[in-house]
Amino acid sequence: MPAPPLHSLFESNDHIAVIDGTREHSFFGIQLSARVLAGRLMRLNLQPGDRVAGLLPNSAQAVVAFLAAARAGHSYLPLNTGLKTPELETMFRKCRVQAVLCSAATASAMPDSGAEIIPVDEVLADTGANPPAAKEVDLDPDREFVCLSTSGSTGEPRIVARTAGAVDANARHVKAGLDISADDRFLSVVPFWHANGFSNCMLTPLFSGASIITLNRFLPRSMLEAILEHKPTVVVGSPFVFQALAQVIEPLSDLRHVRAWISSGAAIPEALDARLRELRIEVRQLYGSSETGTVSISSGAHTRMGNVGKPLDGVRVRIIDDDGREVPQGQPGHVQVSGAALYREYIGEPGEDASITGDGFYRMGDLGWQDLEGDLYLTGRSDALINVSGVKVDPLEVQQVLSSMPEVRQSLVFGAKDRNGLEMIKALLVAEGEISTEEVLRYCRDRLAEYKLPRTIEFVDEIPQDLMGKTPRSLLEN
Repeated sequence: MPAPPLHSLFESNDHIAVIDGTREHSFFGIQLSARVLAGRLMRLNLQPGDRVAGLLPNSAQAVVAFLAAARAGHSYLPLNTGLKTPELETMFRKCRVQAVLCSAATASAMPDSGAEIIPVDEVLADTGANPPAAKEVDLDPDREFVCLSTSGSTGEPRIVARTAGAVDANARHVKAGLDISADDRFLSVVPFWHANGFSNCMLTPLFSGASIITLNRFLPRSMLEAILEHKPTVVVGSPFVFQALAQVIEPLSDLRHVRAWISSGAAIPEALDARLRELRIEVRQLYGSSETGTVSISSGAHTRMGNVGKPLDGVRVRIIDDDGREVPQGQPGHVQVSGAALYREYIGEPGEDASITGDGFYRMGDLGWQDLEGDLYLTGRSDALINVSGVKVDPLEVQQVLSSMPEVRQSLVFGAKDRNGLEMIKALLVAEGEISTEEVLRYCRDRLAEYKLPRTIEFVDEIPQDLMGKTPRSLLEN
């Protein structure tokens, strides 16, 4: 189904679209600002479909930047505001960026790539010199609409191109799955340059007529204050975010206005889940990827660990064995996904895409199974299995055992090379108090086969993670 004209959702609508700090922006006001910025883009005489990058923190201006690019008929590339100049230069070159929407404060840090640098705040402050666009370019559902970076947790980040039709399908899937209405208020610290942040925390509320509460950086107490002050109905985070929130929420805090707590990026550890339930917070797990959009959202009703819910309407999931055959329900295998929200291609990677099967399913790289009710359970990553003398070990299984140890606050398990170049199991641990390697191994021996025991255990002060609770592969290699 073609996406509707964006202006049809905004014009003459005084309902609050974005709460940005102390300022409230109506849908009408946001769209008026987007028309002004779109007019500036249109005067560049770029070609339809040319890529426009956005380098802005979560804010009303970030929403305006996306809508302006869409109105002007361009593909939008939201970028991590933490990228350095050489990294931006690589991104601009790889994606052939023609214009950059940023703040006046960061404009001077943009690389000299030939792209037009447009300070959004300056353009919006001088509407006299920047008349609004008279009309918007019609959306072609098959045209590239947005480019999103993958997390990089399994290697170098890749840039995923998604069409207007795919983006619209994802918004409709999530809207139906969470029963979103104009009465909802979304609060999220997930960055809008992240696939989950862009698609589910910005686009889906906008397309549903709901309000967005923005926080441009994550501070646990600031987020709690925003939850108590603005009373969101949907709060989106990650295990990292909820772990930090659990440490600042008072047991008697009134959080009844939040009807859905959503986590994505990684599984919620059992100990954290138990702590959140003590605070009367029942977190629902969202499962998806940059390539597929949202696949499923768990019900949250005392679901078993690993449960990520039933596939959303319009999304098909199947479980495949090593020989490519679909397995019966209850049997484990490789997770594959298809649907209208699937991506079109990886930018800068010509040739056949090995991630897509011949019949149009995306290989998620996850291991899992489905029960008789159709709920999907994830058990690990197929590309993260550690080859220990010819026997495959799932690092997630080892990590779950380590994390269940009372003296362990955080753990990470991955494959590393020993001095002979052979793969072994390595564990990083953040301990609570004093604990020895021998005690850790003794605990593991009661719960794991000998070949699954970590060969190397390293105690660290912290395990590097991004806001989504993931540790990028590049950090492990260092």
